[in-house]
Amino acid sequence: MDPDDRRRLLDRLKEMTRRHPDIAGRDVLDVPYSTFAWRARAQR
Repeated sequence: MDPDDRRRLLDRLKEMTRRHPDIAGRDVLDVPYSTFAWRARAQR
């Protein structure tokens, strides 16, 4: 990511975490994340 784009993105995230009523003032954010993985092998 371009350094200027990265800085702008981080600035927007910082502002959102200051203002959003669900996360303002919190030290830790829970971010639900699920991953599904499959493994396939070639048949011989």
